[in-house]
Amino acid sequence: MKERTRIEEIILLLANTEGHCLTLDEINKKLQINRNTLLVYIHRLKKRKMIKSRWLYDEKGERKRLYCLEVKT
Repeated sequence: MKERTRIEEIILLLANTEGHCLTLDEINKKLQINRNTLLVYIHRLKKRKMIKSRWLYDEKGERKRLYCLEVKT
């Protein structure tokens, strides 16, 4: 059986999350991928228009980048 690639793991994680969105820290905690490596994979997915990003303000008023799976209907 073929192992999943890291890009496939990111897509599956976002697909199985309510709202299909997570922050970089949440993805990092769940997949245990180096932060800089994870940014490279996310950039590649954004370039392929498979995910999109937007800003999120948390309870403390801090801005965080939210990465969402691009759901086409």
